Amino acid sequence: MLGVISLLLAAIASAFVKQIYQVTHRPFKRIHHFLAIGGTVLITLHPVLFALQMKSLNVFIPIVSSWSAFLSWGGRVGIFLIYLAALAALMMKKIPSWWRKGDWLVYLGLLLGGVHALRLGQNLVNPAFKILGFILLGLIGLVFFYKRWRKPVAAPAKPPPPESLASK
Repeated sequence: MLGVISLLLAAIASAFVKQIYQVTHRPFKRIHHFLAIGGTVLITLHPVLFALQMKSLNVFIPIVSSWSAFLSWGGRVGIFLIYLAALAALMMKKIPSWWRKGDWLVYLGLLLGGVHALRLGQNLVNPAFKILGFILLGLIGLVFFYKRWRKPVAAPAKPPPPESLASK
């Protein structure tokens, strides 16, 4: 549960880069990477420990027998989408045009993981936690759409190079 919350916070915080810096006085990337890496490690523990308990690697294979089963066990697909998004982030400098689209996979992975948690999670039996789960899923959806369709802030105009001023 802490891993999912950490990833949700990392994703939600990405819509508030300037505000995060103003509040924490720390570079956004440091906070974002702490939450994202920590969350990814923690969500990895869940299926690994479950596989050890079940004594089977089948817990990593997606179930596609029906939409209901796919969504209930969607964490199996969601975790791999989150891993692909992490790989895209690592490739940010090598493939600058592609990594941002790969980063979108986090939102889909979190959605599938959230549905999995809401349907099967033992921690979400309590109605208050279930409501919190729906609120967090709604927030992640809002952040996804906000980041995709907001108008980009125009960069300040760059001053002309010094040599062009001398020629006038």
